[in-house]
Amino acid sequence: MGVFVLGIVVGAAVFNGIYHYQLDALYQQIGELGSSIDEKQQEIRQLNRFKDNHTVIQTIQAYIEEEKLPGGLELDARTQTELKKRITTDLGIFIGRSIYEIDSEAKMARVLLDRKLYLDVFDKDYTIQIKTMLVVDNQLKAWVQVKRVAPS
Repeated sequence: MGVFVLGIVVGAAVFNGIYHYQLDALYQQIGELGSSIDEKQQEIRQLNRFKDNHTVIQTIQAYIEEEKLPGGLELDARTQTELKKRITTDLGIFIGRSIYEIDSEAKMARVLLDRKLYLDVFDKDYTIQIKTMLVVDNQLKAWVQVKRVAPS
């Protein structure tokens, strides 16, 4: 009888562990998809706003070049999505600007965003540095390098 009860307890513990692992994976996926939906909805609003003007920046796309974190860890998808969202918001001053007159604002944005600190991104701090900015097909593409700030 004791072995039977012990089997029930161990089985329940294993089942609970598997259930929580799957629930956590589902939570991560919901967060990623929610962020992606928000990003796409914002992009649709911007495209509808400038659909008749073909010489202005309509959307902004950020690409992350992450520096390897200590221990070989990489940024998870939720953190990358949140950082891209914040970078896109900061570069939002370019939306609606002429693609032929972007050079002066690009220099200003580079100075403002150089080594910018993003605090409390899922309880961690990151700093970014803009490496490259290009305008392609009315879309501003920015490549940024992300480094995690060591906790003090």
